[in-house]
Amino acid sequence: MDWSWLSFAIGLASGIGLALVSGFFGEAGKDLYVWTRRQIWPPPPGPQRVSRNFDAEEYVPDSCVWAREHDVDEKLDAGFTYYLLEGVPVYRNSSSFDSTMTREFYMVKPDAWKVDGTH
Repeated sequence: MDWSWLSFAIGLASGIGLALVSGFFGEAGKDLYVWTRRQIWPPPPGPQRVSRNFDAEEYVPDSCVWAREHDVDEKLDAGFTYYLLEGVPVYRNSSSFDSTMTREFYMVKPDAWKVDGTH
């Protein structure tokens, strides 16, 4: 076998090998970057799902309402606020008449009173 062919075969094999390895390490590098970014800057927590019979014990009865997801903006404009549990809004799943699932958010009325007598 001529040295030029042997050199070509070795170069071709090492080129294919490096292409495969660099692709692997490239993907591993992307995964490491995403993992590191999430460790340094974690994504904000999303809404927390609660049971269907959830009730806020810190407010007097009828101080909170369940609002369907598409009505939340109207409620916020009317002065309602999200009920926060551990710093995030709470919701429950609900089905409508046509059996589609939707979320209902627990919202505090503008004139709500807490059990301790404060607003």
